[in-house]
Amino acid sequence: MKKMRVTQIAISLLFICMCTSSSAQTKTSRWSSIEYHFQNRLFHKGMGYQTFSTKIDVGFGVNRKLSLLDNLDLEIGLTANYGSFKSKSDGTLFVSSFKTTDIHYFSHDAVSQLNIEVPIGVQLKLLKLNESNLHLTISVIPQIGILAKHTGTRLDENITIIQTLLNSNDPFREFSLLSDFYLRSGLSYSFFKNKVSIGSGVEFSVYGESVGLYSKLGFSF
Repeated sequence: MKKMRVTQIAISLLFICMCTSSSAQTKTSRWSSIEYHFQNRLFHKGMGYQTFSTKIDVGFGVNRKLSLLDNLDLEIGLTANYGSFKSKSDGTLFVSSFKTTDIHYFSHDAVSQLNIEVPIGVQLKLLKLNESNLHLTISVIPQIGILAKHTGTRLDENITIIQTLLNSNDPFREFSLLSDFYLRSGLSYSFFKNKVSIGSGVEFSVYGESVGLYSKLGFSF
């Protein structure tokens, strides 16, 4: 039942984004042009009781902003994300966990993931300098797992477990559609008539139980 609720939440978020995007056809004057972005996660520490270190965590995607008030925008997007993580735990665990995935009779060594993220947030204009703007951004980012590769040991044998959105090649695993859920807050600076933006801030991984930094570069035509 818990997995069904998580799946329903993820599907509902996607539906909201699709509906909101379709409304842009009738309210184009309140919508910004499409922005393309690159993001990078840095220095995430913690990862729960089985500690993982982040080797690389990057994403490419698109986003748009809807003007709610003069200085307040709603921002939604879609990001393809790739992450690679290394385990720092020793010994064989009865259940080896990574975020929302539990694998029985297994001990993790590393994980690589391909995910789809649906960032939803608000952007508040703090300062305007000529044609440049400084914003405060606050976002929630559901992360949907598409493909994951877990490498580690089972009964002293090195194995690799592949799981996709619909299935896995391992019967001893518990897998959730929602891979992670991030909470993000930071500052962004836009210039060149809002065609280029750079941002950075603090981010919390709800299921990975880690805190770190993020950076983001955006541009539009």
